[in-house]
Amino acid sequence: MSKKSSGKIWGSVLIAAILVGSLSIFGTWYYLDSIDTDDQTIASLQSQLSSRATTISPATLTLTNTGAFTFDTAIDANGGVASDDTADEDAAPTFTITNDDQNDNSIGTYITLYDLEGSDGGLGAVLEAATASFYVTVGGVRTPLYTPEGGYSSGVLIGNIAKNGGVAGAYTLTCIIDSAADDTYPDDASDITIYLYAYQSSADDSTRLAFTFST
Repeated sequence: MSKKSSGKIWGSVLIAAILVGSLSIFGTWYYLDSIDTDDQTIASLQSQLSSRATTISPATLTLTNTGAFTFDTAIDANGGVASDDTADEDAAPTFTITNDDQNDNSIGTYITLYDLEGSDGGLGAVLEAATASFYVTVGGVRTPLYTPEGGYSSGVLIGNIAKNGGVAGAYTLTCIIDSAADDTYPDDASDITIYLYAYQSSADDSTRLAFTFST
């Protein structure tokens, strides 16, 4: 083989090596950039929405409910629960959201059990430490709002509610409780008040609605 041919071969090898190295560097950058992007996407909804909140005025919303969460029988006299997957003993409560404002639409409205404006959970300490899971059904899809394993979720985006009497809902709330040791729930048949929130992300404003959880 001539020296000229040998030089061409080695030149080709060198070019190939440079290309492979460049692709490797690009692939590493892309992988690391993807990780960084994933980290950004799991930032809390509260931080994301707060940063996007503008000077839009919040609409005046009225939340109306029917029904309550009833577990009078499932929760025994010692505050325990015998079985997993215990459903509400009465019809699941429902609620609607009405925009009574004459000037402003409710923009980017979420349903949550966590007050994103006030940074406070709607269940209270007793239920947060218990075995109850809460869900909302919107458009035929049931989404968790709170589970003992995952805590409060980011809720469900229902979108905009038009001014001058626009209505969203009715939506159904569901609660399922799992088996629990004595004293997990109140043992005196008392009621617990819990709060659901309609959060207007465009205005960083929450409107709450009370429900009764009977034990």
